[in-house]
Parts: sequence; structure tokens; C-alpha cells
Amino acid sequence: MKMMLTSKFSQYFLNTEMKQNRMYITKTLNPLSNLLNYTKYGYNITGTHPHKITHLLYMDDLKLLVATKQQLNQLLKITETFSKDINMTFGIDKCKINSIVKGRQTKQEDYSLEDNSDHIAAMGRTDDYKYLGYRQKIGIENTNIKEELKQKYKQRLITILKTELTARNKTKAINTNIHKAITHINTSATPLQFHNQTYNPLDNITATHTKKTNWKQKTLHGKHLNQLMQPHIDYEASNTWLRKGNIYGETEGFMVAIQDQVIKTRYYSKHIIKDPSTATDKCRLCKQQIETIDHIITGCTTLANTEYTRRHNNIAKIIHQQLSKQHKLTSQNIPTHKYTAKYTRKQRIQTVLEQKCYN
Repeated sequence: MKMMLTSKFSQYFLNTEMKQNRMYITKTLNPLSNLLNYTKYGYNITGTHPHKITHLLYMDDLKLLVATKQQLNQLLKITETFSKDINMTFGIDKCKINSIVKGRQTKQEDYSLEDNSDHIAAMGRTDDYKYLGYRQKIGIENTNIKEELKQKYKQRLITILKTELTARNKTKAINTNIHKAITHINTSATPLQFHNQTYNPLDNITATHTKKTNWKQKTLHGKHLNQLMQPHIDYEASNTWLRKGNIYGETEGFMVAIQDQVIKTRYYSKHIIKDPSTATDKCRLCKQQIETIDHIITGCTTLANTEYTRRHNNIAKIIHQQLSKQHKLTSQNIPTHKYTAKYTRKQRIQTVLEQKCYN
């Protein structure tokens, strides 16, 4: 028969700074650990190296392990007396008694404190307890932990994605908050596997140049990277927007989809995903050329006088505003979609993009 008590101390000394001082808590409870070890009680572990274990103590989390109910009562009295001497009390709501007989969890009587002010509840067959963040019964409840992990992961991910953070900050939040939720429960999800002395986290990492080589070889998705490698293309400037990450994640995702050529154009629908409902791959606007990403961006005659001109003017507005700030002609920081590039000559206001003389 093995009996366990999990408890958590609470109500430390009234000094609030001491409540947060972990070193202070450790030094305070170390004498209790010695008192428990000096007793003749505990649970005997047999095997190659037989020994007796009375408790597990981490900070203010204590687990008592004994062979009989009488031994548990004795260790509880020692613990209760010690906690009163140093002005600490049990966190009763977090204390549980777990009784295991022949590998099965059994129900035992509750334990009443000496002053009968409260009692520690015994666990039933279906109950579990939490120790150091892990739900346990006879052992660690891996199934429940994984389910809890899934729910926590999903909840945190949805919360982050609903925010209006930029793509860079969203990625950072996911890599910190959500990654912590995973590694807290499943240590195999992190490269820091200290139990495996031969483990090298770099073994499973593909080199950057190998990734680029594989990327270039892709007929569709590698087209953008091959274009970036052309001698007349500024590779660094072309990727500045992606490194800064100061746009919304939805916008960034849409731009990356365009680069990967996975927007549902007629060419993509007919030849890549083989959509039977797409009868032709001709552009739905000009109806002359094949409707690809490149055609939509630069080669459609229908869009030339409208969307291409608007795109050109928007870029010109950005340049105009930056030059105006650089030469101290203006100090305003107006959003691009609201900014109008204007100049004044003899009380006459005209947009820069409309004027024909620039002297």
C-alpha cells in the first residue's frame, strides 16, 4: 500500500516582499525536509538500489509518500506543527490524499487538522491532482495533459490571431506564448532534450543554401526566387517589407501567396489544380492573354489606364512625401491613401502628378 499527500503552503509572513522571495521560501522549508527524512516513516523502493523516500519538495509544493495511513498521519502532524511554528499554513484547497493499493487507486478517510478547523480531502477513484503543473493519479495523466495542451494551444493561438498586431509581432507572440504552453508539458517539443546526451538540435535543421536550392527548383513556387536573383534586381530592398514585418498578417499572407503564384487565376485553376469548371485560361478582363499573376500585375491592357496608373501614382505620392520631409517642406505624417502631392505657384494649387512642367 502506498499513500501520498500533495500540499501547497500558503499565507507566508506578512511581508509581501518575502512572498515573492523564492530563496527565502527554500531556506524556510529546508528544515522541514530534514525533519521528514530523520523519521522512520516513508515508502521503501526496492530494486538494484533500494532506498526509502519520505517526500518530494519543490519550493512550496510538498508531496508526502508513506506505506500506511498511520505513517501518513505522523508525517502530517510533523508538517502541520512545523508550518505553525514558522507562521505558515496549508493551502487546504490544493491538498489531496491519494491511496494506491496493489496498483489501484482507492478511497480513504479525510484527514482532520489538529485544531479541527479544516480537513484534507481524500481522492476518489476518478479524481486526479496537480503537482508541479502535471495532472496525476497513479502516474502522470498523459492523455489528459495532451488534451489540456491542445485546448490551451488553440485558445492562445485564437487570442493572438484576433489581435491587430503586425505580422512580426504576431509571429513573436506565437513563438513565445504558445511555444511555452507546449514545452511546459511536452519536453520533446523543444531541442533542449537534456536526457539524451547524444542529441544534436542541428541534426534536423536543413541548411539555408539547401533550402534555397530546393526552392529554386520548384517550377511554380520557385519563380519568384529566381526573379530575385536576376542581376538587375535589388535582393535586399525587395525583401525589406518582409523583414520589417510592420504590416498586418493578412496583408503579408496575401503578398506571399502572390509571390508563390498560388492565387486562383484562370491559369492556376485550369493547369495547376485542374478545376473542371474553368473552361479557359484567358484573362477575364482583356480576354487576350493567359491569365497569370505576371499578366495581371503588368500585362493587362484593360488595367493599364486604371489600376496601373493608380499604382504608379500611389508610389509617386510616397516618394513625394518623403522628399518633402527630407527638405523640410512639411512635417506632417499623412497616411499614403489620404496624402495628395501638391505644389503652390502664384496662389495656384495643382497636383504634382497632373502638372506637365517641373521647373
